[in-house]
Amino acid sequence: MLVALAGLLYKPLHIEVDPYNGYLFWVLQGEPRGGLYRLDLADISNGIKHEVMPDLILSDPDLGAFTVDHTNFRILVSSHIKNTVISVSLDGKEVTDLRSNTQKPQFQNVLSLTMANGLFYWTNGVIVLTEEYHDGSKSYYHNLVFPGEKKPQYITIGVDLPSAQPIPLPVNPPTGLQAIVSSNYARATWNIPHLLGGQGKGAWQNWSYQLSIEEKNKENGGILLKDINSTWTRISDLQANVEYTLKVAAFTSAGVGPWSGEFKARTLKANSNDGISSGTTFVWSAQQGLLVSDPTGETTLNTLIPAHQLQVSFST
Repeated sequence: MLVALAGLLYKPLHIEVDPYNGYLFWVLQGEPRGGLYRLDLADISNGIKHEVMPDLILSDPDLGAFTVDHTNFRILVSSHIKNTVISVSLDGKEVTDLRSNTQKPQFQNVLSLTMANGLFYWTNGVIVLTEEYHDGSKSYYHNLVFPGEKKPQYITIGVDLPSAQPIPLPVNPPTGLQAIVSSNYARATWNIPHLLGGQGKGAWQNWSYQLSIEEKNKENGGILLKDINSTWTRISDLQANVEYTLKVAAFTSAGVGPWSGEFKARTLKANSNDGISSGTTFVWSAQQGLLVSDPTGETTLNTLIPAHQLQVSFST
């Protein structure tokens, strides 16, 4: 468990984690530091790193609670002095008044704010309110959801909808697909998809992958390896001296992303002795010494020169 709050010098009115886009957001009230702040989740390690300065993306001493609109890459924050809700882009460069067309607005003391199906729900600690849109007047009207009690009881409100914490869908393809082949199997590797512009380095990237393997001049019978939870995999049961086309895509339960560029590779010819292995070996250096292995490096045939002999030879 990571502790992020330890690095905050001033108590925020409201704080929220956005793993979808990779940021921690919070609001401070009052002069001179009031406003909406942002911190990349990659800069959190059991507290905020001392050398990291959070970004003030909107300077305003009278902001209230907010909610993150993850898939639209914006923060929806209440403004007490303007009595409205403002849309702020992830970098703070785009600021828009979302509720300038509200009749008798009641956004002046918002302690918790959320959105469901395009409508806001919020509380000031005493009552819970929502809004309703009228097509005729093209205006929003506020309605009471739960009446107030003698003592304030409401601290926070939330919605049990997928939009409140959406599962990311890959938008970009994996990159850098390549493979090392033997006569009957291969080892494929690739890089995770690029982040979208504006997302932080700490954005969620725990993708799963599926790999397509197609044999040249063979219309049917391609291989699709699914549920790969790393950026490499071993491909078995290939034919010797055959050209294969590989491509990979990231996916989550929300769907499958675009395919990567294709990588073409031809398996090695089989050894005439057993009809399976290629007979090709690699010599390479490792901590154990000089090793002889198959072309993929997965199967070590023997140690050519042990490490201690190399050290003796070098010192001599």
